Amino acid sequence: MAHDVLAALRDLHRRQEEQRKNNLRCLEMLSEEQVWQRALPSLNSIGNLLLHLTGNERHYLGLGVGGVDYKRDRPREFTTQGGVSKAELRELQLEAQRITTEVLDRLTPADFALPPQGGVEYDNHDRLGLLLHVFHHYSYHSGQILLWTKIVTGTDTQLLRWKH
Repeated sequence: MAHDVLAALRDLHRRQEEQRKNNLRCLEMLSEEQVWQRALPSLNSIGNLLLHLTGNERHYLGLGVGGVDYKRDRPREFTTQGGVSKAELRELQLEAQRITTEVLDRLTPADFALPPQGGVEYDNHDRLGLLLHVFHHYSYHSGQILLWTKIVTGTDTQLLRWKH
C-alpha cells in the first residue's frame, strides 16, 4: 500500500510538471506588463500567482516535507505589483521544481506519517497531507493562470490537448 501511495505521488508530481510547463508557456506569451495586470485591484496577477505557487511549494513541500531551508514572505506574494521580471519568475519556478524533485526522490513511505519539519503547520497535516495539499494547490492556481492568459491575450493558448 505505501509503495502505491509513493507511485501515486510521483504521478501527481508528473502532472504538476505538465502544469508548470504550461504556466511557463503562458508566461512567455505575455509582456512584462501583462504579467502584472490585474482584472480588479482585489484580484491577483499571473505574477502574483507564480510567486504564490513558488512560496507555497517551497514552504510546504521543500521545508515541511524535505527540510530544505526556506523563509517565506506570503504577504509579498500577493502585494507585489511588478519589479520581478518574467525571467526571474521562471527561475523561481524552476528552482521550486528542482527542490520538489529532490525531496520526492528521497521520500520513503516511512516519511508519510511524520510531522512537518521547520516549524511548518497546516491543519495538523502530516507530511503526506502536505504533499497532497501542494499538488492540489498547484493545480488550482494553474487553471487560473491558463484562464487569465486566455483573457489577457484574447487567444486560445492551445496548451491543452483539447479545446475548451
